[in-house]
Amino acid sequence: MTNHNIKVFAVSRLGASHIKSGKPCQDYSLKWENDNGQCQIVIVADGHGGSTYVRSDTGSRLLSEITLANLQSFVTSPYTISLLSGKKGKVTARPDGPRRMPLRPEDRSEQQIELLKQDREFAQQVSALTDVDNAMQQLFRVIHGQWTESIIKDSELRPFTSEEKAALGNNRIAKAYGSTLMAFVRTPIYWLAFHLGDGKMVAADNYGLWSEPVPWDCNCFLNITTSICQSNPLPSFRYAFDGTGNFPAAVFLGSDGIDDSWCTTQNLHNFYTSLLEIFHSDEEEHKDFNNTVEELAQYLSALSEKGSRDDMSVAGIIDMSKLSLICQLAELRKRSNALKAERDKLNHEVKEMESSIEEQKKEKRQEIDQAFILFKREKEKEYDDFVSQKTAELEAKRKDVAMRNAEKKKEFDSIRLKAEALKHSAAMSVPTDSTPAPVTVNDNNTNANGESQHDTMQPTPDSTADTPTPTNTGDNGNAPNPIADNDTPKPTQTTTESTVTATNGEVPTHTDPSASNVTDTHACHETHDGNMTDTPDAHEQGEKNGDAGVADAKCEADNTKTENAKAENEEETF
Repeated sequence: MTNHNIKVFAVSRLGASHIKSGKPCQDYSLKWENDNGQCQIVIVADGHGGSTYVRSDTGSRLLSEITLANLQSFVTSPYTISLLSGKKGKVTARPDGPRRMPLRPEDRSEQQIELLKQDREFAQQVSALTDVDNAMQQLFRVIHGQWTESIIKDSELRPFTSEEKAALGNNRIAKAYGSTLMAFVRTPIYWLAFHLGDGKMVAADNYGLWSEPVPWDCNCFLNITTSICQSNPLPSFRYAFDGTGNFPAAVFLGSDGIDDSWCTTQNLHNFYTSLLEIFHSDEEEHKDFNNTVEELAQYLSALSEKGSRDDMSVAGIIDMSKLSLICQLAELRKRSNALKAERDKLNHEVKEMESSIEEQKKEKRQEIDQAFILFKREKEKEYDDFVSQKTAELEAKRKDVAMRNAEKKKEFDSIRLKAEALKHSAAMSVPTDSTPAPVTVNDNNTNANGESQHDTMQPTPDSTADTPTPTNTGDNGNAPNPIADNDTPKPTQTTTESTVTATNGEVPTHTDPSASNVTDTHACHETHDGNMTDTPDAHEQGEKNGDAGVADAKCEADNTKTENAKAENEEETF
């Protein structure tokens, strides 16, 4: 029974760079479907583009045709059906010999680390698939052996030109026919895929989610790839199969010119999702499937011009019955992605706004900090000016006080000097020799009782003995005792104009008539042995007050006042 829901196609187009250089298309793809439509096979071979691979276009074509021929017999074999039925598995490339690695892990490159990881994965994957692995390795040996025979036959039928020989150099003949290989087989019981080299094989499940059914080979990176032209390419074959009834909704095999044009895996998946939508749309519009494939071929030429500029090949097997759900889910994903993109855009705008706000806040904070610094500087200046002004005022005040103190000190020193001068003058007024000073007798003096007193002349020391001894008549009119201590009379202080008064203002009375000296009862002066001496009271008190001169001046003034009072009340007689 024919399954009309399964569609198969294969298309290859010359790359833009090959059109410019005149090279032939080095990609080759083909499809096959049995008569009842129960088995489909797609193959893509990508011939190498380097200058050494002078016949890679022939090598990719021969490899594709030989692979298809072997698969047609292999997949329909009862042994293969029983071997793969009810099983599934995948096996990566196997080690082609001992790995030469640095002993220390830190000295290993990223590529070396990936190779060691891949070797461990292979050991785990192949351990449970011994029978399947043996059958697959036999298939790969047959394909490689037949391809080697075919290229040798081709080189004999078409000998290398001198230009081809120069490009090939000393390399083996196989180098001139180098190519990668991808193949996918779908049967009613199982699907089988294998891969050698680069390019991408992707499969979509019933929900339109994409994956790579065959494990990747980490030996293929950048412009380096494994190839059928290796001296022993068999370890580089990797494969996958599933006999549990889990079939992919669609499978695409694309040469490296396709995935190099889209750069990222996600972009490549989006491209194949768009192909499914186009196929589904054309089917609903009842367009011929082959016309859609032809449109795809034209698109590949344009893609090569804008993209990798390499040859383009795409082959696929599509279950058209699964496309409706896949396209609906794809539309939802597009809307979701659009909303996500819009959300990301809005989030980006929010982040930019937040960043702008933070930047503005930062600027404002800087402005505030700057203003605070300026305000602080201004206030500090005001404070410094205030302190300077007050310091200047204080200094001026100190200078003024110091000047006034200096003036007061001068005035004080002047008073002290005057006091000392008065004291010195008073001290100088006391006679120092034994000759009594002459006394002036005031006539018509009256005593305190208003009676008239007559002064008598005091004789000089040279007077004769007949001269009467001068006497001092007191208030009572009695003459004091004559000086009889020795032959030479002691000098006595004689007051001619005033009489010493007591501290209470009364006129002192000489009660001792035998005393030879007049005793001054003023607190500041005493007479001892006929000599005038200062009493310590006033002087000591003056010295304690720091002004002895002033005290002496005061005493002198008091004496003068007392003497004036006495002169008014009594008259001394000598």
